[in-house]
Amino acid sequence: MAAPLTLSTDTSADEAACAIYQEVLDRLSEAALRYDPEALCAGVKFPLRISTMKENFIIETREDWLKSRKIFHQNLVSMGVNNYIRLAHKAEFLSENYIQGYHVTHIMRNSEKVVPDYENRTTLARVDGHWRITAMDSAVQNDRWPVMSPRVLADAKPDWQDVSPEADARRKSTSPMSIYQTYLDRLTLTNMENDFEGWCALCAFPHTVHINHVDQQIDGPDGIRPFFDMLTEQIRDLGITVFRRRATRAEFISPTQICGYHTTTIGTEDEVKLGPFDCRYILSRVSTRWRMSSVTNTVANDTFPYDRPEPSTTLITLQEIQKRMRSHDRLHPKH
Repeated sequence: MAAPLTLSTDTSADEAACAIYQEVLDRLSEAALRYDPEALCAGVKFPLRISTMKENFIIETREDWLKSRKIFHQNLVSMGVNNYIRLAHKAEFLSENYIQGYHVTHIMRNSEKVVPDYENRTTLARVDGHWRITAMDSAVQNDRWPVMSPRVLADAKPDWQDVSPEADARRKSTSPMSIYQTYLDRLTLTNMENDFEGWCALCAFPHTVHINHVDQQIDGPDGIRPFFDMLTEQIRDLGITVFRRRATRAEFISPTQICGYHTTTIGTEDEVKLGPFDCRYILSRVSTRWRMSSVTNTVANDTFPYDRPEPSTTLITLQEIQKRMRSHDRLHPKH
């Protein structure tokens, strides 16, 4: 990977942010046009959120990202595109490790526009001294991933939801990993102290729960009570003294959201009784408190809630969950 861009000390902060932003865009645009897998992966950080005017997508793996970029590249080729240009017009440092910028995408065959120009807003995260894209909002109409070819309305205007600077967690110095682990520790304490009200205070309602074969929406405390009681019974009946949720990675996917991953083990100092389970939570910031809005666990049970978790080895991706829920909605339309 190329070395990070260095800038003179007399360059203004916004100009510096815009220069870094443009450099990242140029690298990824060139990589997309010629399909360079290494450069495409070096320029992003997973989990990566891509949002259109119609839908949000979270790409979690290199494989899913490259599959989507291969399809996009093939469509550029089929349209005769030889100029894929993204021009930054504004950027700012949210903090020392995050930049937010705005750019316009031009997709052309020579000087002819193949797709109408469209606007984008992108967040960069600094990872080991290198800047990588971690979120992008695009003013396109696509509602399926991967995006084969951008669908753009000529008069489309971005409708991105903004938050106040005070509410933007990326502007703080605290890392998403630190926030995520602190949240996990608080959640685990409610289990060990049989504190159901404390657990509910850490949940958004509604929120969704996903295991290998089940997707379920939890509308209120009554919906999660059987699960909480099951954990309490396991702690009591198995003589649990050690309940660990250990964060493995986490990233801001919006100003007020974190997507994080952790491993859960439950047992004693000498023996693991339940787990390990791989888990993914999406946390949403409500006022000053982080609450879980989505939960995924490597659990193989066919129902939720369950009497005792059966571990599995596969953490289903958010893309798989989205497809499952779309299929369910088609089969069971609301009236």
